[in-house]
Amino acid sequence: MPPAPLGQPRIESDFIQICFVVEDLETAMEDYSRIFGAGPWFLYKEPPAEEDKTRYRGKATPMGTRVALGYAGDMMFELASPRPGMPSIFQEVAQRNGFGLHHLGLAVRDFDSAAAALDAAGLESLHYGVTARGARCVMVQREGAPHAIEEFIEMLPASEAFYSFMKKCAAEWDGVSLVYDGPAPSDIILK
Repeated sequence: MPPAPLGQPRIESDFIQICFVVEDLETAMEDYSRIFGAGPWFLYKEPPAEEDKTRYRGKATPMGTRVALGYAGDMMFELASPRPGMPSIFQEVAQRNGFGLHHLGLAVRDFDSAAAALDAAGLESLHYGVTARGARCVMVQREGAPHAIEEFIEMLPASEAFYSFMKKCAAEWDGVSLVYDGPAPSDIILK
């Protein structure tokens, strides 16, 4: 990882994901499969309101976004389709910039240290969430940065197992069924 710009925290991380905010999830899955070979897609099941830990700009807010994850080679693609009328960082970016690149996903082993470094640098949490596997994630954008939002994703054993399973499915994918609907090992949560 190259050095961070002056005054910005350098956080040990691995680039694992690229996310695009899309208007229509089904069309986007077809397009990204055709263009990049990504798939099969794993659909994220939004948690019930009482279990949703999502925070948008520090305020508890339902996620309000349909999400699909799929691999092409070693790169995880995330497609995020904001629900109309529901505030989220995905909706905000789509309204401001249109549909397209949203964030770069960076895996971190020590989430608490990463979050503390971001906070100490005065970087606002645009989005905070917890995955079905219990991994925490936070999105920030550096002032004047010529790139997308950064998402720091906690790497837990359950996350690594899920990502490995998705990669294996991608390597064996026949390209016919866009959405994965097969069985999973007992230690994998498919949400």
